[in-house]
Amino acid sequence: MEKIKLYSKRNSVYRIYNNSKTYIVKKFNDIDYMLFEAEILNVLLHSKASVPKIISVSNDEVMLEDLGDLTFLDWLEKEESSSSVTYHKMIIKLLGFLQKFYKATNEYYGKQYIINDINLRNFLVNNNKVYGIDFELCSEGKIESDIGKMIAYIITYDPIATDWKFKFVNDFVHIFLLNFNLNDVLLIKEIRLELYKILDKRKLNINADDIICKIAEEII
Repeated sequence: MEKIKLYSKRNSVYRIYNNSKTYIVKKFNDIDYMLFEAEILNVLLHSKASVPKIISVSNDEVMLEDLGDLTFLDWLEKEESSSSVTYHKMIIKLLGFLQKFYKATNEYYGKQYIINDINLRNFLVNNNKVYGIDFELCSEGKIESDIGKMIAYIITYDPIATDWKFKFVNDFVHIFLLNFNLNDVLLIKEIRLELYKILDKRKLNINADDIICKIAEEII
């Protein structure tokens, strides 16, 4: 059996090679987060949302189905590098996952839950489907917060604020507004809040207001 360490900011994550099979093991620093993530995964699996199957839960570890390494961010970067204009189906698949997440958690907890840590590395693309993989920071909140953060992340991945990214974000916003009953003003506020956080954290000298205005034109 071989164990390879994978990237993770908060926990220790490994890919386990056992004969011809592979698994993902996530070792948590906080057992409460582990129990909460396992609970969320079970809620989503019950609703037939696209998440990895749980193989086992023991001590401070969860063993999960291995869905590969292609993150939604990897997919996005490949699409931009080829100047793709045929990405709409994947946006719709991401939308479909999020719809199931919000519906299933709302029905289970009786409150509106959001993902919070919604950066594109927390979604995998496997067999032309989008899977969610990280839920330990989920909490009660407004959907506009999740979607606003995601838009801010998309536009600021390197290279930042390209014409292609603005086109992608405009299409993303259009599809999401058609399928979610979002508050436009709150959505723009959340994008702006996250955008300023990102630019400040990375010490980037970019006019955030210009970016927000371009995105807001599509929303309004």
